[in-house]
Amino acid sequence: MRLIISSFTYVPPDGRGLPKMAGLDRDDYISGYREMTSAVHERGGKLALQVVHLGAQTKTKSIEGKIPLAPSTVSISPSARFCATESAENAEKP
Repeated sequence: MRLIISSFTYVPPDGRGLPKMAGLDRDDYISGYREMTSAVHERGGKLALQVVHLGAQTKTKSIEGKIPLAPSTVSISPSARFCATESAENAEKP
């Protein structure tokens, strides 16, 4: 048995770090992931999806000019803002 770990994949749109990064933020992506999973399982493999949110590393161009959210005040990007628990609960939902 082999385990394949897919490339990093964002779920909420504001977690996309690159313009062509794999995502799961739209229902129309599901069929492609289902097809990939079936192909791996048919050959006896296992598949894991690496889910990420790029936080302060997110490029504003990738998220249509919105301000990236970050888990801490450590600045990687001058355009990112700190996202405390309270503001995360009020953040824009996909």
